[in-house]
Amino acid sequence: MYIALSKNGSIMHFWQSKYYQAISGKELRKFLQKKKVVKYLYQRGYLSNSYLVKKLHLSIPTIQTILNELISDGIVVEQGLGDSNGGRKPNLYGLADHSLYILGIDMDKYKTRMAIYNHHNENISGTVTFDIKLENDLSVLDKIQQRAEDLISHSPINRDRLIGVGIAMPGLVDSANGVNHTYLNFSEPLGQLLEERFGLAVFIENDAKARALAEFRYGQAEGKKNVLVLHIDWGIGLGMILNGKLYKGNSGFAGEFSHITISEDGVLCSCGKKGCLETIGSATALAKMAKEGLKSGEDSILRGLVNENLEMIEATLIIEAARNGDRFAIQLLSRVGHELGKGIAMLIQLLNPEMIIIGGEVSSGKEYILTSLQQALFEYCIPKLREDTALVLSKLGDDAGLLSAIAVVMENVFDEK
Repeated sequence: MYIALSKNGSIMHFWQSKYYQAISGKELRKFLQKKKVVKYLYQRGYLSNSYLVKKLHLSIPTIQTILNELISDGIVVEQGLGDSNGGRKPNLYGLADHSLYILGIDMDKYKTRMAIYNHHNENISGTVTFDIKLENDLSVLDKIQQRAEDLISHSPINRDRLIGVGIAMPGLVDSANGVNHTYLNFSEPLGQLLEERFGLAVFIENDAKARALAEFRYGQAEGKKNVLVLHIDWGIGLGMILNGKLYKGNSGFAGEFSHITISEDGVLCSCGKKGCLETIGSATALAKMAKEGLKSGEDSILRGLVNENLEMIEATLIIEAARNGDRFAIQLLSRVGHELGKGIAMLIQLLNPEMIIIGGEVSSGKEYILTSLQQALFEYCIPKLREDTALVLSKLGDDAGLLSAIAVVMENVFDEK
């Protein structure tokens, strides 16, 4: 069932760790087996009893008992008969409509988006977007909770069907312990503070790593083993799928690609070093270069787009200007593409990926970035390695961030011990 009585008689959510911490022995074993069945049905769609027996290494009667109980709980339904390899056609089982939902929260430094998704990865609530600065202030968590509770209360779901909350956010994120060492860093782990507020399992992950998971599960990296995912927005993030798994490194912080040195005499970066890729290849750097150029007298339609208020310039406006034939904007985007190409050449030579996926705000200016990026790869990368790596743009669209948050939940909630 989705809820159960704990030892002291209080109601407990099925998917919360508190539930299975209150059970043991055969009951705990069956609970974990149920979660594995639900995970397979979520990831693979409609499956037969025999398929689950083979994958989970359980007996036919055990799997059938689990399926029957999940059907009784309203989580699983029979979906008719499958194809036969000779003999009787097998019954197929799948997740029931309205069986589970996930709250996804996609955060950047200044703006947050949230939505509720079903097990088909469909947005069923609509997306709520609001401005909020990631400061180490507990009131930020209260605002997030209030917005989320409003969204849940106005959505057509039963709250008990929410299996967890996923949060994709920038910063040095220790997802195993629910801590962000850069933003919303308090004396108690961020994940714990949010679980107390939501009464649900909460999983947080660095935004670039979360996007890598989303590409691996729902996007162009599906079925591939070694893929790098670049998220080029106000900063530059890197998520790595290596040998078919999300790679996090020893401390969970692998992928700080934006802070490799590209220019020894470059400008000072927020990390304290000079010439980091982020200072010349991100949306923030692009906007800064545009402002500096205009202040020094460059001619551009950008002035009119912001009514001479140069502080309003951002990457999307520069891309808009380029599409209107603005020479200055096109040159800026070309320069960013070339610098990104230098950094990507290093990644290719170090990791030999089969594919690199580029997403984020800056990638929307692909027609002005990719040519110079490819030129840099020809200049700085070993030909054989370059030729063996496909360079593509993300197809997840505007919901990439939210799908990333959903992927974080679905990657972890079934495996929580």
